[in-house]
Amino acid sequence: FLRYRAGRKSGRSRLLPLSPTRFEATIPLDSVADKTGLIFTDVGRKKAARPLDTLRVFKVNLSQNRLLHLFQDGTEIKFRKNAAFQPLFFHYSKEPFSTLSARLPGDSITYLLHLEPQDVPLNRGAILNFHIPQAETNLSKLAVYSPGRSRWSFQSNYLDPALRAIKVPLRSFGRFTILRDTIPPEITLVLPRPGRRVRTPRPLIRAYFKDNLSGIGGEESVKIFLDGSFRISEYDPEMKRVTFEPDRPLRPGKHIAEVRLADRCGNTSRRLWYFFVGRKKK
Repeated sequence: FLRYRAGRKSGRSRLLPLSPTRFEATIPLDSVADKTGLIFTDVGRKKAARPLDTLRVFKVNLSQNRLLHLFQDGTEIKFRKNAAFQPLFFHYSKEPFSTLSARLPGDSITYLLHLEPQDVPLNRGAILNFHIPQAETNLSKLAVYSPGRSRWSFQSNYLDPALRAIKVPLRSFGRFTILRDTIPPEITLVLPRPGRRVRTPRPLIRAYFKDNLSGIGGEESVKIFLDGSFRISEYDPEMKRVTFEPDRPLRPGKHIAEVRLADRCGNTSRRLWYFFVGRKKK
């Protein structure tokens, strides 16, 4: 049997074998909700039971706001009224990074926070305030991310200075951590190719790029210049490219193009190159 105790309530659940080394038991959440519960192994009358784990389960009702302080560092989560579609039991824990299948792409400055249940969508949602350790000084490079199968997804870098935390709006639960991003975006290809001559007087000015962590912020973070003048361009986040097509024919001869990029953490890249328009004079 598996024994549990939360406040003055206690109980016992039968262990069901899943394999020679794995067992499962069902614990009624109403009996341990909103209390710190302890789980024990039941080893019989002669030997004392040993604590296995600590339960932190909270019942989220729909009729009221609720603020939960998750850890002593200041990390907290706020549930709005009608946060969920139905009352739910909320559980949280710290998880080791060794459980991840996705490679850690940046410097993690804190723990991996695990929020459950992951399969329950939220209605009005919740706000996670993920505390930033006091040792961190360059807060602009920090953001909250969630691990996926092959890559990490950006969640938020909205800084709340009063709480010294990153505020994350949640529509579902999952795993979260704070990563430091100091690597600028990479410009992988520019067109026309540097030094090349093109015959069309209205050539496409195009740049391809990638950013492996926070990602490009939006249209305002991608800029193209031609011959020193800013040009309104088309940003395609799916293809990870930016394109400008001149509305008037360019004069024959040498032209200078430039692309500037900034990711969500303020890391910037710049590429300047030249190309020629028209036939080469004999």
